[in-house]
Amino acid sequence: MDICQDDWIPHTATVRGWDLRDKSDPDNSPFPGFSAMYARARAMQIEQEVDEIRSIADTARIGVKVSVKELPGGGSIREVTRGDMVERSRLQLDARKWRAAKIAKNNYGDRIADMDARSDNPEGPRIIIEGGLPDE
Repeated sequence: MDICQDDWIPHTATVRGWDLRDKSDPDNSPFPGFSAMYARARAMQIEQEVDEIRSIADTARIGVKVSVKELPGGGSIREVTRGDMVERSRLQLDARKWRAAKIAKNNYGDRIADMDARSDNPEGPRIIIEGGLPDE
C-alpha cells in the first residue's frame, strides 16, 4: 500500500488490522464499514492500473541503454544505445496484467470456455476431441 508510506497515514499493519477486525467482528470495529470501503478502494486501484496499460503501450519512453561487451583478448567495449525502452514498458504492462488477473479474477482472469469446468462436476472438465485420430 503505497499510500501508507506518507507520514500522516497510519502504518500498513494498522490499516490491514482495521480491515480484518471489521470483517471478523463488525460490531466492535473501530471504523464500521471500513472493510467494504477498503475493498472498493483496492478494486479502484486495479482499475486505475488497467487504465494505465494503454498509456504505457502508446507512449515512447526514450532512454539510454548501456551494455559492456568483453573482448576475447581482454578489455571491453561499452556500447551506448539511445531509443525507446521497450523492455521496461513490457515489464510494466506484464506486471499490471498479472496483478489484474490475480486480484480481479472475475474481470481480468483467464476464462475457461467449457461450462463443465466451472460446475461441480467431480470428474473435472469435459474435453471434446473433434475429427478423431488420424488414420495410420
